[in-house]
Amino acid sequence: NHLTQSNKDQQQTIDHLTQSNKDLTQSNKDQQQTINQLTQSNNNQPKDQLTQSNNNQQQTIEELSKSNKHLKKTLNEFTECKYTCSIIFSCSIFVLIMFLTKLLPHFKRLFESIDQLYQ
Repeated sequence: NHLTQSNKDQQQTIDHLTQSNKDLTQSNKDQQQTINQLTQSNNNQPKDQLTQSNNNQQQTIEELSKSNKHLKKTLNEFTECKYTCSIIFSCSIFVLIMFLTKLLPHFKRLFESIDQLYQ
């Protein structure tokens, strides 16, 4: 009798452990399925699109850098031209003043002659 009860208790423990093992196996399968789904989801992320977007941004940065260098060069050329034009303008004004200074006595005589005519 005692052995029969012990045998039943052991069988009950075996059944309980067997059920627990089945539950753990199912849980393990569920976890593996979740891992597989996450892996699949991760693999489906648009890596190529992000890489292409990154490449496009890099290309845009390079183009803007070239454009910036070109604009700096143009600005330097414009600054040089501005200085040259300023020098030419100043020289032109100087020459004009000199020319008018040379002509001033002639104008003075002309006006004096006109004035004498009307007197």
